[in-house]
Amino acid sequence: MILKILILDDNKEESEKTKCLCEKILITCNIKYQIYLANSGNVYQHSLKNIDLMIMETKFDAIDGFELAKALRRRFPEIQLCFMTNDKDRTDQGYSVHALRYLYKSSQNDYLVSNLRTILYENYFIYSGFKDKRVSIYPIHYYEIYYVEYIDRHSRLHMRGRRDQNTTYALHYWIKKLESTWFVQTYRSYIVNLLWVKQYDRKEKMITMSNGDKIPVSLMYRNHFESSYYKLKEMFAKKQENYDNTCYSFLSYCMHYFPLALDESITLAQKHNCPN
Repeated sequence: MILKILILDDNKEESEKTKCLCEKILITCNIKYQIYLANSGNVYQHSLKNIDLMIMETKFDAIDGFELAKALRRRFPEIQLCFMTNDKDRTDQGYSVHALRYLYKSSQNDYLVSNLRTILYENYFIYSGFKDKRVSIYPIHYYEIYYVEYIDRHSRLHMRGRRDQNTTYALHYWIKKLESTWFVQTYRSYIVNLLWVKQYDRKEKMITMSNGDKIPVSLMYRNHFESSYYKLKEMFAKKQENYDNTCYSFLSYCMHYFPLALDESITLAQKHNCPN
């Protein structure tokens, strides 16, 4: 999965600084990414419907930043916004357009990095998704899907917190669509979201999902599933090397949402005396 970020700032030097900061975090955390730079004059020339996260200034040469944000929000409601500015007098306006964060460029570097890291993690694991009216009139985030099941010539998305979605797509459609995310095929009729795997019984070749459903693992797909499953567990375990003494909200997300990361997240929280 590739995280696509647009940095919107009329100051090219500031844009490059923000880009450099994001790249350092993303490379350290082994997250694939694409970063684009834009200004208020050419922002609509970019393919904004494919952008996951927009990090934008509030002060522009010829337009008010919040008015621009409102216009962008109306046209592209799925984009996640984050303001990164030195304008400290208009924080409330930032949240009025449902911004994830309102960060100050002049903040101490550790504080800025920790908050920016949280935003990037949240977008990578939480907010990424798609919109397809053949599936749902509402956007679907990848984390909402427990697993995909193919049954009676229809594919069914088993969802968290909402009704399961029945679709006319064949399973190979979802295999292709989800191949760059945390989804892995385990059986000829199942694709599971590794973030929702609660337990894997290698002897019985059976997965227990966090909603209690049992998913079989066939011999044909076992090697690929196990490789992906243990790789993800290792990635969460290695997060201990990348965290400092700051409590990131990503830990709370892991503890609340993702069973696979639960043990590692609790260990980190206890280590840094973080509140649950």
